[in-house]
Amino acid sequence: MNKSGVQERPVHGGLNISELDFLGLYPDEIIDFSSSLNPLGPSVLAVEAARNADLGAYPDTDCLRLRN
Repeated sequence: MNKSGVQERPVHGGLNISELDFLGLYPDEIIDFSSSLNPLGPSVLAVEAARNADLGAYPDTDCLRLRN
């Protein structure tokens, strides 16, 4: 809850400044692991897989292969 007593919506990624303040911490003291980001970018294999993906076949809304 914020100072007005209103429940805050959770946000993916980023730091909760109210929580840090409550804990007596500063944002520059925290390493944020709340989102999976790679500062080096995608691997060569991931890029190759994305380029070779058949985007017209995704998604199989009937999940036929899984059901079979």
